[in-house]
Amino acid sequence: MGLTCFDVMVSPEVQNTIHPDESVAKAFNVIKRSRARFLPVVDENGKYVGVFTAPTLLKLILPKAALIGLEHTRVPLSSLGFMSLSLEDFHARLKQLQSEKVGDNLSNPDNI
Repeated sequence: MGLTCFDVMVSPEVQNTIHPDESVAKAFNVIKRSRARFLPVVDENGKYVGVFTAPTLLKLILPKAALIGLEHTRVPLSSLGFMSLSLEDFHARLKQLQSEKVGDNLSNPDNI
């Protein structure tokens, strides 16, 4: 007999989840604290509605972070310097993500 989902799943008592109306900033804090790669998104009844992943979080932070301070400058992609991100810039972006809802940024199942 092979493995079942029950054999490999994280138990519900341990699994971190998040509500779709919670902020992306809160999801960041849960992912950071728990070192999770994904968070199941559940409604008020605990019903699964989707998943929010660490790669989705990075996509929300990095594209905007890569352009901080470069609004009027063209930087060639061959230069990796455009990806530098100060701690101050990171915290400013995280503050902006407080208004972004997890439910509006669910991960694409094809990319998980």
